Amino acid sequence: MKLRDIWEDIDIYAICSTLNQIVNYIPIKVVRSQNYNKPIKILNITVKSESEKDSVFKRFDNKEWDKNLFDVLKKRESNIIYSDEDERNVIEIERKEVKYIKDELCKKIISKNKDDGLKFLDNICNYMNGVSSENKILWNITGGQRSTVFAIQEFIKKNQRKNDYLLYLEGNSNKIVYGKLNNSGFQYEILDEKYSIDNLHIRDVFQLAGFKITNRKNELINFLDDCNKNIDTKECKQLKLCEKIYKHYRNENDMELGEFFRERLLELNKHKDKNGNMICNEEKVEKFWNELKKKDFKNEFDNEDKNILLNMRNDNQNKFGYILEYMSISSIVNTIIQIPEMKNYFIGVYHSINLNRIDKKFKEKDTTQLCEFDIVLLSKSGQVVLFECKSGVMSSDVAKARQYTAYAAGGVYGKPVLITPILQYDRKLINKIFKNKSSLDKADREKIGKYNSTVIYALRAAARANLEVWGIDEIGEKLKELYEEAL
Repeated sequence: MKLRDIWEDIDIYAICSTLNQIVNYIPIKVVRSQNYNKPIKILNITVKSESEKDSVFKRFDNKEWDKNLFDVLKKRESNIIYSDEDERNVIEIERKEVKYIKDELCKKIISKNKDDGLKFLDNICNYMNGVSSENKILWNITGGQRSTVFAIQEFIKKNQRKNDYLLYLEGNSNKIVYGKLNNSGFQYEILDEKYSIDNLHIRDVFQLAGFKITNRKNELINFLDDCNKNIDTKECKQLKLCEKIYKHYRNENDMELGEFFRERLLELNKHKDKNGNMICNEEKVEKFWNELKKKDFKNEFDNEDKNILLNMRNDNQNKFGYILEYMSISSIVNTIIQIPEMKNYFIGVYHSINLNRIDKKFKEKDTTQLCEFDIVLLSKSGQVVLFECKSGVMSSDVAKARQYTAYAAGGVYGKPVLITPILQYDRKLINKIFKNKSSLDKADREKIGKYNSTVIYALRAAARANLEVWGIDEIGEKLKELYEEAL
């Protein structure tokens, strides 16, 4: 059975208002991609919290969540046309609310008197005006709180609605679970297909979570597509250069050459010399380039590459951090395009995504800013992998903040990952140090000592924040594992 088969058999699509509205958006996009063009009537179930009605910042800001979903539907679905605008096919969006039912549900669970806690079922009936017993409803319970989900199940059982469907999207495996009521209770099965959206847009994903990408259109480059078509842009040239650098940086066959890149590139982050004098950007690049040209690269790097390197983040900040970001993008892109199945699953790789909150609680500009994500990887299932690349220091507070921002921007579909310039073997040695300082031999200690201490401190901060870490040379391997988890 496919999702369209269920949709052909229902009259109403019921959703639970949620912070992560992509779970309500996905089924609509999936069924539309299967050439289902009939009007879809949406019943929106909202749970209010009376204790927060006067709060500026709400845990359950359902009105804003609903607006995020409906704004994206209006923008992206050409066949969503409202009756007050036209008489063509209409998706009718009804904003319906149910009273906060958690307390009453608890009464039902602990009460011996069956009727004592069933009043909340009448609340659902009262607030669902226009929904008759003959209407067949598809209940998407993915975004619902447990109390709401239980109420929906009780509503179906009490009224013996055996033609209704329950729908749940499994976030990790991308499976669609559906259920129906029969004589023995609810029976659940998995649909033959997994959910995916071919034309999912990165701006929509974050808008559904309440955030706006502030990058201009020409700044929002999808490296999976754009740099395969055009290598003349500044970003694509930078990517090609960092791809060549990355090949040598991770070189394990010629350890001397690999260590040259790993040591010299880290020096590009230095701001002062041994005497405390400021080192300008041009001076750092010139020194690195002169040492580079002494190596036997057979003209692999030319003057154009030098100019590209010189102009990469030309603000005298951590230049190697910028190079690390582009080396990571190169590894991500090359891993995906080499495996057809992965290329069909991951649809976007983006750099330096800036997010602001859509809902402006205050006039001050700074109150709307969330953060900047170094790299964002988007899948057809709506999952976003949010990469933070650190070539220098990172505090535990910053690492913990990345956990928060990943959840805020991607919900359960957001996965934060720290990418470190440390190689996989060395990263594992450092983990041993964290566990037992006396566990390494002298050779391994000397090997670790070649890394800047700030990079090691960043790993410690990530460990404290329980933030997943990938070594720069294990991106491909980890990416394949992430893909296989979704199979």
